[in-house]
Amino acid sequence: MSLENMLLARDGSLRISDFGMARRCRADTVFPACGSHTMIGKPAYRAPECLEAEWNARSVDIYALGCCLFAMLTSSHLKDKKHKGDQARVYRGRPISEVLRRRGVVVSRQAQDLLQGMLAKPSRRLSLEQVLSHPWLAGL
Repeated sequence: MSLENMLLARDGSLRISDFGMARRCRADTVFPACGSHTMIGKPAYRAPECLEAEWNARSVDIYALGCCLFAMLTSSHLKDKKHKGDQARVYRGRPISEVLRRRGVVVSRQAQDLLQGMLAKPSRRLSLEQVLSHPWLAGL
């Protein structure tokens, strides 16, 4: 999942393209760690747990969507050469507000809360249902 794979249809609806290695799986499917030698997803959107532990497909998709939202709100990727370490800081639980402040970006507290929940470690990451019911998305 990446911004490059999100397209707007003529009617304004969102379309997702380029499924690459996509496959249908149950919500509770767990995949083994892929290690640094295997490319799963684009680096700017890849959840850190993909490299170091077993991972759940839905959870890493939420992480990738969080990276997309971060990029849309800040015009930069969470993981980039200019801001080394920001991805690890947020993943480990540092407040997203610190990262945004360093980058000179101002977003609402609700948007920060949603980002924090989507970019957290898997044990603290929001579920799809929690993302969709988040107050920042209310009324969309």
